[in-house]
Amino acid sequence: GWILSRPPRHDKEDFFTSLHDKHEKEIYEGDILEGEIAGKKITGEVFWETACYRMKQDDIDIMLGHDKQNVRRVIGNIYENPERIKQ
Repeated sequence: GWILSRPPRHDKEDFFTSLHDKHEKEIYEGDILEGEIAGKKITGEVFWETACYRMKQDDIDIMLGHDKQNVRRVIGNIYENPERIKQ
């Protein structure tokens, strides 16, 4: 059977998720995304957990997929723009 684990890190700090935002910009682990769910705007960091990429803000946790339904755009990353993550 398949063993699901975190993807290996590459030489770069960021790992390409194979996902794109609504502007077709590549989404990397560590990117900060702006999105919307149930009418609420959210901003969160892309991270790997339980065999998928996710973003989270407070009590809202979104599994990222190829449909771009909740992801609006990449607005930075945790290395260059840490202030964009809402505390």
